[in-house]
Amino acid sequence: MQTREGNNVGNLPDTQPLSSSSENNDDVSSISLSQNSSSPFAHHQLPLETIVSESEINLAASVLERLSHHSYHLQDPRLAQLIHAGSLLFKRKISKEEQAEMKRESRKKAKEKFKNHDKSILMQSVMQMKKHNEVHYLRQQIAMIPNAPNSEVPKLTHAEEDEVIIESITDEDVVSSCRNSSNEQNDKKSMTETMNDNNEQNGTASDMIQPSNSNNSNKLLRAVRCYICHEKTHEIHHFYHKMCPKCGEFNLEKRNQTMDMTGKICLVTGGRIKIGFYTALKLLRCNAELVIVTSRFPKDCAKRYSLEPDFEMWKDRLKVYGIDFKHIPSVVQFADHLNHTLPRLDILINCAAQTIRKPTAYYEHVAKYELTTSLQDLSETQRKLLPLDFSMKIMPEQKDIALRMLSSMEKREALEYNPRSKNNDEHEENSTITLHTPHSTSLKYNAMRDEVNVSSSSLLCQIPILDEDKSYNEQSFPRDVFDVNQNQADFRNTNSWIQKLDQVPVFEMLEVQTINVTAPFILTSKLKPLLEHGATHSSTTNPTHEPMSFVINVSSMEGQFYRRSKGVHHPHLNMAKASLNMMTRTSAADYAKDFIYMSSVDTGWNNDENPLSDLENISQTYYCPLDEVDGAARILDPIFLALQGKQKYFGVFLKNYSPFRW
Repeated sequence: MQTREGNNVGNLPDTQPLSSSSENNDDVSSISLSQNSSSPFAHHQLPLETIVSESEINLAASVLERLSHHSYHLQDPRLAQLIHAGSLLFKRKISKEEQAEMKRESRKKAKEKFKNHDKSILMQSVMQMKKHNEVHYLRQQIAMIPNAPNSEVPKLTHAEEDEVIIESITDEDVVSSCRNSSNEQNDKKSMTETMNDNNEQNGTASDMIQPSNSNNSNKLLRAVRCYICHEKTHEIHHFYHKMCPKCGEFNLEKRNQTMDMTGKICLVTGGRIKIGFYTALKLLRCNAELVIVTSRFPKDCAKRYSLEPDFEMWKDRLKVYGIDFKHIPSVVQFADHLNHTLPRLDILINCAAQTIRKPTAYYEHVAKYELTTSLQDLSETQRKLLPLDFSMKIMPEQKDIALRMLSSMEKREALEYNPRSKNNDEHEENSTITLHTPHSTSLKYNAMRDEVNVSSSSLLCQIPILDEDKSYNEQSFPRDVFDVNQNQADFRNTNSWIQKLDQVPVFEMLEVQTINVTAPFILTSKLKPLLEHGATHSSTTNPTHEPMSFVINVSSMEGQFYRRSKGVHHPHLNMAKASLNMMTRTSAADYAKDFIYMSSVDTGWNNDENPLSDLENISQTYYCPLDEVDGAARILDPIFLALQGKQKYFGVFLKNYSPFRW
């Protein structure tokens, strides 16, 4: 006999037409799929394609599927033969193992459906969409670059390395809905049955809502905890994807609050990017008299502010100073300079911080921009943001080593420089440094020829200290690939955020302590006279006519002691933030006697510091509940409250706009 496909079946006997008679029932039963059958077919299994063709399988599946949606026709006599054949085919008893596997698979599909449904709702929030776009922005750029080798840079001599170490230490589009409209009711029924089954076994009935015909399309199927109140909720705020509607509305109101800051002189450290940038920007837009910003890269900082759409409205009230807080002598000199040039200081925001150390390669592009761009290359409005009355002074040996390192980042580049004589202590900036490349005209470090090199602060980040500083790994730092803040993209497989005590380099620990603790200590102590003058002056300008000035130490939960559990990673950062909190805890009461109100503020979870080596699998951690604008709002909130006459906080750790345990 041959099948319809023309294949020879061998000794396959002719089959009889199916009938509902008892005579034929016995014959058909003998060739059923029962495991206990004595039929020769149970011992001599034939290939599927010799029994039935693919088109017949598809036709049968289509017929059964259509009938499953119209079960009211199953009583029709015309379907009796089909139903009888089906009952014979499927009468085989399913084993317990198979039943368990089928149940697991059903639960898996249901959970995936829940996940997709909730994901589609979460992606409609403004915050999650913003975070999604940040990842998408990086992914687009990475797709356009080839794999790059790890290029070594020229090594320094042992004498140069020792000298540097000694000096440095001292000194989404919205995701589509998971429901298919044509099968929506069947999907809901299946989901409901599976959820009921899961809830009975896992005791999570209170966390689930039952899909129904009611208006639940904008509700999560699985409850989530609100980032603020920690209560479980099936509804999220339209702006914040990790907040309930009530908390989301409160945070959105705080995010958008403003106040007239006329007459206020403010200092914001670390104001080039992220939270510091948005803090300074908000002060300017609140009409502060003067906002002083510090950054290692002052020209890049000035350029960023000049790109704001309302720059013309506040450009005359912003000043940017170049300073690297790793260089303690410069921090002291900067504080002295402010004491001699400012009439008072109303607000000091210690925002500059180092969370994760970056190697020299990370800063190559911005350091090169700072040092190859002279003041004359900037626009007039950008130049006016950069005062010439202060600049960092570093040792000439450090300058020469930093420039050699910067110029050696590209394999094609060769550095020719004429270091000034060590016997000549004057005119340091007259060193002739020219960079030659085979495919371009000579590139000059024009900043060195300026009368005042405001970008000298960008040199220290190019001095190699650790092994990671001495090579340019283009897999970790692909050239011309930047994040949404126009910072170099960092795709290292590891960083100090996930390192334990015995893994953190000693030098990185010293850097973090210096930047996060020592520099704020120096500024807060040495600028107290200016803050006192600010408090006195404010009594004539504040709406409440009370004397007050402010110190905000930007902290984080990493510095908190009072928690049930503490992770084992980044101990050096935890130490630094705890130390900064202790400065607030110890000295705030003393400063308050002079109407200087000092607080520590947690800016909230707005950045994921875990390595971004796998962009496809970071959504669970990367989609933080807040952004940098929320962080800035938290920093300024205690100042706004005091000026409004509502609450004067001092000596407290503020989290989510309220005092929190230390």
